[in-house]
Amino acid sequence: MLSSASELSINTTEKNRKPGRVDDMLQKINVLRRVRFGMPVLIFAWVFVSVFAGVLDETGQAAPPRVSASAFVLMDADSGKVLAARNPYERRAPASLTKIMTALVALENASLDETVSVSSRAARMGGSTLGVRAGERVELWKIMYGMLFRSGNDAALAIAESIGGSQARFAQLMNEKARKLGAYNSSFMNPHGLPQAGHYSTAYDMAIITRAAMQNEVFAKIVGRTERSVIWNNDERGIVNINKFLTQYSGATGVKTGYTSVAGYCLAASATRDGRNLIAILLNDRSSDSRWYDAARLMDYGFQNYQVLVSAPPSLHNVYTVRSGETLWDIADRLGVSVASLIRQNSLRDPDSIYPGQKLYLP
Repeated sequence: MLSSASELSINTTEKNRKPGRVDDMLQKINVLRRVRFGMPVLIFAWVFVSVFAGVLDETGQAAPPRVSASAFVLMDADSGKVLAARNPYERRAPASLTKIMTALVALENASLDETVSVSSRAARMGGSTLGVRAGERVELWKIMYGMLFRSGNDAALAIAESIGGSQARFAQLMNEKARKLGAYNSSFMNPHGLPQAGHYSTAYDMAIITRAAMQNEVFAKIVGRTERSVIWNNDERGIVNINKFLTQYSGATGVKTGYTSVAGYCLAASATRDGRNLIAILLNDRSSDSRWYDAARLMDYGFQNYQVLVSAPPSLHNVYTVRSGETLWDIADRLGVSVASLIRQNSLRDPDSIYPGQKLYLP
């Protein structure tokens, strides 16, 4: 009897319930379950799209990755086309990236087996050094490894003094080479990159200079190695490259690190994948490690979007930033172009109206 009464009570209760209310309750429960379990999926999808897929720019292309360097340029090494940039024309201290130009000028003005004499001034250089001694005589190719691997300021000055006769004369050769390459917003006062008034470059100019240096087979071979053993004063010396990008990025081929308190952490990097060659310049990055990660991000972006970026219309042109007190005729004479071409290229109505800081597009 108890069993039958219980069953009757249950059945009567079920019959008295309104089907509509039951369905509504079940539907609400299902919705809450879907929201609870679906929210993490939606959040993950949003993070994936934002971080890994990248943000699209106004052209619908993947925008460059965020990097912490104050200025950078990503360049196609084969064509010289800029694929991405931030503050490319901003004049900044280039630190030891200066030594890329030092090496290029040295290789173009001396033979590798030429002897470099180390002066007492070079031996007293501070900052990062190779440890050369006054009076030493070393073949150029050996001390070149010390300059590019260990970023030796002493080695850079010894090379400059031996090949140029003096630091000032060698700096003149560096600036002449910069003009020929189209690095119009660079001014080199020394061969090592320690802070000095009037010594500056830009991310764009350093990309141009690095591209030219990497086209020199000897330079490319040196900066692409991680270590080298040399016979130095009858002793074998192992020189290790401090450029960690070479070992941290697949396809890395070079090139040079830099740091001073004024310039911050800098890096010129190059890499090759599938026959494509890229160069990345980072100036004033926030830390030593950041420059490796930032260079890798830029390289990945360039390789992954290479065809689209190379096919896009040029975004940068050669420019010259007017200095205080300069006239259009001064600039034309310095750059080896005509005043008429500067007027035409920049649609200038009054040639005397240029002002310090103005960007002039070059023919």
